[in-house]
Amino acid sequence: MDIGSLVTVFKEKGIQGVIVIVCIFIIGYIVWELIKHELEKRKVLHAKKVEVIEKLHELMIDYGHNFSEATTSTPENFNKLNSEFYDYYAKNKIYLPNELCKKIDEWRGILYSVLVLMKANWPNCDGLSDKLDKSFAIEEEIKNEFKKIMGITAK
Repeated sequence: MDIGSLVTVFKEKGIQGVIVIVCIFIIGYIVWELIKHELEKRKVLHAKKVEVIEKLHELMIDYGHNFSEATTSTPENFNKLNSEFYDYYAKNKIYLPNELCKKIDEWRGILYSVLVLMKANWPNCDGLSDKLDKSFAIEEEIKNEFKKIMGITAK
């Protein structure tokens, strides 16, 4: 709306009409600024979630796939990777949905039980393949959830 339109409103509706229009513009501006602020917050939060997911995925790969090389690694190495994963996860799980955290906790619980069995039976690591298969299946579910959060859709 330009100044000519305001003059026309003033002539037809008086000062009250102009005040109403100015108030509508002010309210519109305030709403627009609130929307911009909310979008900026969401953008920053999404960027942080992506950062957390990228690092968690990297740590998951390092930790989870190390079990598939059980004959060339040691329980101490697994323990170190477990600690690295859990330290990062515990500090950053606030950025993840609760259902995803439950899956990650289940995945980590399985791998931790494998670690305990490995320590007790090292170097004989027979009978762990069922647990590892289950952990890899859950890992795939977690990766799919990561993709959803990041906005990556499977085709």
